[in-house]
Amino acid sequence: MEWGKVLTAIDSAREGLDERAHQMRARAYEGVNEPNKAIEAYRKALSIHPHSPGLCLGLGAVQRMVGHVAPAKRSFQTALKYDPQDGRILNNLGAARSAQGDLKQAITLF
Repeated sequence: MEWGKVLTAIDSAREGLDERAHQMRARAYEGVNEPNKAIEAYRKALSIHPHSPGLCLGLGAVQRMVGHVAPAKRSFQTALKYDPQDGRILNNLGAARSAQGDLKQAITLF
C-alpha cells in the first residue's frame, strides 16, 4: 500500500473524519515509520469511539513497538475488556507481560 497517498488523502479531508479514517491514518503513519504520529492518530480515533477493541489493540501495538510497555499493556487490557476472546489481544498482552518479566501470566495469556 502507498501509505503516503493515504496520508495525503486523509489530511486533505480533515473535517468530519470518523474513527475509521483516524485508524487508517494511524496505520499509514505506522507504514511510513512515524510511530509517535500513529499513537496520536489512534488516540484521536479513540476519542471518537472509546470502546473499540481494534483501536485499543492498534494503539497498544505501536506503544509496544516504541518500548512503552506499561502503556501498551493498559491499551491491551482495555481492548480485552471489550473483546475478551480476541486471540490477537491475548497474544499482544502476553508479549507485553513477557517483556515485563511476568512469564507465568504471559504463558497463561498465550
